[in-house]
Amino acid sequence: MWLETERGRSSTWREVKAIQLCVSAFSKLLQNSIVTFHTDNKNAVSIINKGSKVQELQQLSLEIYRCCLLENITLHIIWLPRKENEQADFLSRIIDIDDWGISPEYFQFLDDLWGPHTFDRFANMDNNKVDKFSSLYWNPGSSAVDAFSCHWAQENNLLVPPVSLVYFTDWRFSIQRCRLTEAD
Repeated sequence: MWLETERGRSSTWREVKAIQLCVSAFSKLLQNSIVTFHTDNKNAVSIINKGSKVQELQQLSLEIYRCCLLENITLHIIWLPRKENEQADFLSRIIDIDDWGISPEYFQFLDDLWGPHTFDRFANMDNNKVDKFSSLYWNPGSSAVDAFSCHWAQENNLLVPPVSLVYFTDWRFSIQRCRLTEAD
């Protein structure tokens, strides 16, 4: 999910940024590995391999290089024609309609009331309110993927679940409440 400011950037910037985010998110898992990325953007291949005169693209390229150097990752970027990259292209266009968060002010209110919170269970790198967070997919900085696959004990958990999960939970609760009311 691109932020509003990122959506307006060039497709080359978004492709290089996506590679930078992947390398960063998986850097610990990729330590001492040889990694191959396939992309249908020839400019992204050139920028990552040689750099760019455009400062923001050069900066992303350097971030990728530093991360690979730090974790001993050998990175190969290969251009693939769009027709041979249809599955990845399809996946990159999925929109997560449940990607939302609470305002910093509301978080502060909750943290003052029940905090300090130590783990944000349904977050991502753009909306986490606590340093430790779990996300739906790997994100740079995420401590875990899928909040329900984790042990929640020993943490003061901030829970801002996806809307679809709240709706589903509320729907099931409403049916159960109706059954209890009918039994009375």
